[in-house]
This record gives sequence, C-alpha cells and structure tokens, in this order.
Amino acid sequence: MNFSDTYPVPPEDLRWRVVGNRDETAFLKSSVATVKFFAEILTNLGMSLDSTTSILDFGCGCGRILRAFPSMTKAKLVGCDTDGEAIFWCQENLSFAKFWQTAEYPPLPFENEEFDFLYGISVFTHLDEEHQFKWLEELKRVVKPGGLALLTFKGQWHINEMPDMGFKNQIELSLKESGFLFTQTKFWEKVFPDFYGDTYCTPEYIHKNWSKYFEVLEILPPSSAVPQYAVLLRVIGTKSAQPEKLTEQVKSQTIMGKSRQFIIICPARTGSTMLVHSLNSHPEIICHGEVMAPDNRPDLIGLNFEIESPLRDKLTQLREQDPVSFLYDFVLHPSSFRAVGFKFKYEELSLPSYQAVLDSIMFRKDVLIIHLTRKNLLKRYVSQLMATQFTNIFWISNSSEKPDPARIRLDPKDCLNEFKLIAQRQEKFRDYLKAHQLLEVNYEDLVTETDLTLQTIQDFLGVSQQKLIVRTKKVLSENLVDLLENFYELKGYFKHTKYETYFD
Repeated sequence: MNFSDTYPVPPEDLRWRVVGNRDETAFLKSSVATVKFFAEILTNLGMSLDSTTSILDFGCGCGRILRAFPSMTKAKLVGCDTDGEAIFWCQENLSFAKFWQTAEYPPLPFENEEFDFLYGISVFTHLDEEHQFKWLEELKRVVKPGGLALLTFKGQWHINEMPDMGFKNQIELSLKESGFLFTQTKFWEKVFPDFYGDTYCTPEYIHKNWSKYFEVLEILPPSSAVPQYAVLLRVIGTKSAQPEKLTEQVKSQTIMGKSRQFIIICPARTGSTMLVHSLNSHPEIICHGEVMAPDNRPDLIGLNFEIESPLRDKLTQLREQDPVSFLYDFVLHPSSFRAVGFKFKYEELSLPSYQAVLDSIMFRKDVLIIHLTRKNLLKRYVSQLMATQFTNIFWISNSSEKPDPARIRLDPKDCLNEFKLIAQRQEKFRDYLKAHQLLEVNYEDLVTETDLTLQTIQDFLGVSQQKLIVRTKKVLSENLVDLLENFYELKGYFKHTKYETYFD
C-alpha cells in the first residue's frame, strides 16, 4: 500500500488549490504518479531516491506530492509554501515531514547546500520575472553540489489547448517577441497572494535566463504525471554521479535541440488538414498550414493574424518578393520544437513563381518529406469539386456540420485528364525529392489506420510517441453513388482500364 493512502486527506478546498479539482481519488493517484516520475528521472541521471538524503518541495501546498515519498525513500522530507492554511494543515496531519510557511520573497529558512533534490511544481507558472529571478538565486543556494532541481513552466502545449482564440493569439504574439508573458488573472483572486498570476514562456527563454543560476540539463514535455514542461537543473560547476548518461527514454522526451524541418507535399483533398491538426496536438511539433498558397494569408502558428496586422502585410509582401527567404526565415525557422513543418500542395509547387523554392528544397536534403497521396483519384477529384464549386466546406470538426450536396455529373474525359495530371505530378515530385528522406503516406491508411499511421509519422519526424488528437471529420459520403449522378456511366467508361478499381 502506498503511503498516500495512510495519511489524512486534505479538505476539498485545499485539494482544489493544488490540482484544480476536488476529486479525492485523482488527488491521491497523482501523488504517486508524480513521485514515480521523479524516481525515473533520478535513475536516468545516475541517482536514486534511495541514495537521496534530503528533499524539498518548494510550493508544497497541502502535501500532495510529499505524501507519496515515505514509501520510496528514507530521505528527510521538507515542504514550504506561502499558503498558511495549507501549511498549518500539513503540520497537523503529515508527521513524516517538516513544513514551513514562507514569504513572498527569499530567504528560505534553510542552510546553504541543504538538499540533494528539490522540486517546484506549478510555482514558476504563477510568478513574474522579478519573483522568478529572486527565487532561482535562492533555490540555487539551498541545493547541494551535484544536487538537482526540477521546476515547471507553461508553454506552447498549454496555449494549443486554449479555447479562447483571442487570448491565445495574444499570448503567442507576446512569446514570439520576448519569450515570456505574465498576466494577472481574477481566477486566483482571494485564493493566492496578489503577486500570483499566469505565466507562459518558451524553452529558449528558459535556457537564456535560468542558465544564469543553474545548468539547464533537459526540458521535458508535459506528461500525465506532470502536465507542464519540466526543467531539470543542476548547480553550475557541479558534477552529478553520471551527468551525461541520460537514457534513451529521457532523451526521446526532450523538446530541445536542433529542430527537424519537414514538408507535407500533397495534392488537395488527401487528408492534409486532418494531418496538420493532428500533428499540432503533439507538444514537440509545429505544423503550419497552407502558408505558401498565394491566395491565402501567410498564417504562421504562433503569430496573431486574427486582427489586421502590419506584420501579416510584411510577410505577405516577403512571400511574393522573396519566397525562399520567407520559407526558411519564417516558416521553417528553427525553434524549441523538435519538428517544424508545413504543407505544400502540388498546385503551389507547380507555380513558375515558386521554382526557386522547389530548387531550394531539392538542395536542402536535410528537409524531411512526407508525401501524402490518395489511392482513389476519383474520390479525390469529387471531393475537390464539391469543396471548391458546390459546398465551400473544406473540413469539419463535427459530424453535424456535414453538408448534403446534390449529386453532380462528371465528364469522363475530364476525369481521365485529372487522373493523369495527378499521377504525373506524383511521379515528378517523387523524382525531384528522391535524394531526401521521404515517407510515403496515403489517405486511405490515414483514415482507416489512423493511430498506426500517426505513430509511423512521429517516428519519421524523430519525436516522442504521443496519442495525437484527430479534430477533423469526413465531409462527404464514401459512397460515390450518393455523389455522382452518372456513376454507372463513368464505371462503364473506365471498365478494363487501370482506373476501374476506383468504382469498387
């Protein structure tokens, strides 16, 4: 039995302050999951909970995490927090640890170099820069040489989950400019002190600023155990037992390092919107949409284009005048994400004005190519005609939004010409990009074996395996009889040709 089951459970209000809900079971399970996460990290860094002699929970609240440690270590356990009510409850009910109420600013009531390991979960997510820098200096003071700290922050993964597009775009624009945003919010009013707010930052900001106090070892993406970015820190100039020997498991989780650049090349109506949305649910991937389409605004993820923006106009102008610079300086600009890409449709790749862009891609053989195609070119053609000429609906996120269009007639010769054009372009771009690492993906696998296909793509992009969110739904019926008035005429026309399987 875990120790989290043997101590009194805090009252609902105290639990809500630290986890945002009042569910007792979730509160206790999260305690054990978080400590197991810590244990795995320490093991991968050549340390262990067994060998740890002193642990500090900075911002312990009502002891959610500390309560799971006694079953896993004999280390001295200490918690501190500004929340006097929570600290009083811990002092009265959790006898396995010492608890201290602390002030808005340092110092802490501890000796220099007192702790092997300290952590602060969801503390720096609420502090402005002044408070962060003061506390980083103080936390550095109380960590032993060779000891570790783990602190968390909120970033792009949390922004992607926001339902309020206006606020989301405001945050992304601020992060683009400075890498840091602190906002006051009424949500914490009368719960936490006035200096509390909501803070978002980028991994680049963490490396640049937190490295003044600690050596930044790794930044791990949000997980079920710790749903925030976790920064592993070590006191500058010290050496842990095996500082460079991270296991492949931890290495695969980090979001830092050189970004892999990728391009999804495809004809229209091949599931590219579904793929882009799904990839953007991954915390290590940024995938822009049709930013190279001349008729579209160059909407890059992370920039605010919901309002009239001078920056948007400048980017549009740059795309027209120097599309190669626009591509590499903005669209595929290296970032904190493991993989950065966009989708480039055949129609755009074939434009004379983009020949220099295609040449540059051919030259840049480190750019990964996802070649997205569709086996049934008739369904692709029907889908394109319906979207562009009849429904003006290109994707939906709810089945109730599905249109009910009237059936259409197709000229068999127009169909044949379309089949040949798409096939020619497929072979053309395969040949152009044969020197690249290229992954062939077809629409049919993407929609029928979604999880397996998305896992293959994640492996190809070199990111950690995540359960990706599929936000889009099929727009049209799969049955061509429902869509084509002259289905049987077309079927007869293409009988005994290589296209007859399109009518199966």
